[in-house]
Amino acid sequence: MIRGALVLALLSQLLAPGGAAAQPQMVSIAIVDDPRPQDQWGYAPSMRRVAPGTWVTWSNNGIDAHSVTAGDGSFDSGVLNPSEGFSWYFDQDGTFDYVCSLHTWMTARLVVGTGGPAAVAPAPEPEPEQAPQPEPEPEPEPEPVSGE
Repeated sequence: MIRGALVLALLSQLLAPGGAAAQPQMVSIAIVDDPRPQDQWGYAPSMRRVAPGTWVTWSNNGIDAHSVTAGDGSFDSGVLNPSEGFSWYFDQDGTFDYVCSLHTWMTARLVVGTGGPAAVAPAPEPEPEQAPQPEPEPEPEPEPVSGE
């Protein structure tokens, strides 16, 4: 009898919301292009907020190839042909800016949990400054030769 109650208690914990067997959330984002003008192509929605523990799936609903490429390189779908999709699991807070690498005007942002600084590509290292070179000494003027 005690064993049955223990099993029942464990099952109720596992199946309860937030229990060990809680299902991760799933969110969809559409990639849209034609028949819209190119400047209106993009991700729908272009800004999305999700909880940590969420699977995000991008679906190419357009007629052109696209990609989903994080600015910091943390995820990249590669080329997605029409009707193809890409999923990524977000388990930690953060802000992720992403772009279509084939159409760079297509940009969007995903905020996970409380967010944080936007994940962007690191800035290139600045070129080291070269110390100014000293100017060469002027050559001395030849002295005039006197005629003896």
